[in-house]
This record gives sequence, C-alpha cells and structure tokens, in this order.
Amino acid sequence: MFVHALKHPVKRLCAARYQLFARAFGLQSTSLLGDNCARASPFSVDTKVFKSTNAKEPYAFDENGEASGSVEELIDFPSVGRNNSSHDERNVPLLLNAKEHAIGYLNRILNARVYEAAIETELQHAKNLSALLNNNILLKREDTQPVFSFKVRGAYNKMAHLSRQELDSGVVACSAGNHAQGVALAARMLGCRAVIVMPLATPSIKVNSVKVHGGPTVEVRLFGNNYDEAAAEAGRLKEEEGMCMIHPFDDPYVIAGQGTIGMEILKQS
Repeated sequence: MFVHALKHPVKRLCAARYQLFARAFGLQSTSLLGDNCARASPFSVDTKVFKSTNAKEPYAFDENGEASGSVEELIDFPSVGRNNSSHDERNVPLLLNAKEHAIGYLNRILNARVYEAAIETELQHAKNLSALLNNNILLKREDTQPVFSFKVRGAYNKMAHLSRQELDSGVVACSAGNHAQGVALAARMLGCRAVIVMPLATPSIKVNSVKVHGGPTVEVRLFGNNYDEAAAEAGRLKEEEGMCMIHPFDDPYVIAGQGTIGMEILKQS
C-alpha cells in the first residue's frame, strides 16, 4: 500500500508511517487515499476510509468531514460556540482527548487547505545541538513560512473553509503578532476584508508587518491597553457588524491547520 498526493513538490507519504499515524489515533485504514485532491492539502484523504478499532461498523462522513453513526459510535467534533446557552455539554468531548477526536481531527488535518498559502517546511538536523545534548535534535523550520511562523496554517485553513457570503461579510481577529499576519495574508489571498485588532502597545514593526502582508483590504485597529481589551473589541465587531471571528487557537479548522505540522514531521522523519 502506498499513499500519494497531487500538485505539490513532496507528493508521497510512506504507507508505513501513514499506518503508524492512523494506529496512533486508534484507527485502521480500509482504503487508499482518494484521488480527489483538488484545492486540498497534499495529504487529501477519502473521508470514508476510517473506522474505529472498537466500532462494529465503519464511520460515515458527510461532505464537511463530520462523522455519523450510532450514539455509542459517534465521534463528536467540539463546538466553537462554547458560551452558547443552548449548547449541550454532554455531547462535547474534551478538546484534546485523542481517543474521542481521532476521527474528526485526523480527517480535517489530512484535508486541510494550508498549502494554498503555506509551504511544507524542512525538518532540519541540528548538528551542534544534537552533539551538545547527545541526542538527535531536529528543527521544524516554520520560520521559512511566508509570514515566518506556523500560524498562517491555521488562519488560512479556517478562512478557506468559510463560504463566499461569510468572506464578503469580512473577518476579524485579535492578535499582537503572528496570528495577525497569517489572517492578513489569508485575507489578501482570498479577497476579503479583515480587521485586525491589536493592543495599543503593539510594537510598530508588528503593525507594519500585518499591513504589508494584508494590503489594502486589511485594517489594523489599535485598541485597548492589553490583549483582553483588544479581544473584547474584536468580539464587539463580530456581534455588531456580523464579521467572522478567526480565533488564534480555539477553532477546529485552526487546530487542523496547525496539525499539518505533525503530519509533515511524521512523513519526514
């Protein structure tokens, strides 16, 4: 069995490592990766190829990658709207519980659209550090990304999954650094308006970097004496102007985008 992907320089994923990745999540593969890789990551996968090792029947997925099955088998994906009073906490597993989230997150990582904006970075051997620590140290060179940080992965993946109507309504984010630059770049590439709220004390070099990556459709709004006050302003824009919040970490698509780093490490090591 071997797995492949399209349209990218690094196109092959060692089947043994892919199976190791699946087993680490308590899954078993029942099919090869699908060929329909259009506008997806180099690790696109048929969304119906995984089943729980404890389940009697395979899980089925809809077009959005959501799992369906019996009450006992369903792997629920965490809701971003955790403050919603109508939200049933009993149906939401812990965010980092790999056993409960293996199906949903693995699928989303494999199908993340990060490679439209990010690159697969080198896993570089740190010779001197390895000798100093008497170990084998490898560095994932995310500083070579277009925004010099891994944060563009999650920001772009989230925004790439928004509908055209949501993009036309604009996006808002609160960040004093790398996430802001990732959102700005994604906004320019996807052709949508973005408001980046940053605390008043944000260094000018970071403000300018956001403007450079974003272009004319991105507005930097300095507000508040600290991050919490800036975040409150971003929340106000979301509620009053109907903009879509691009959270720096508390969002399934952002998590999946960042998770492609782990997939690359598994393939490269």
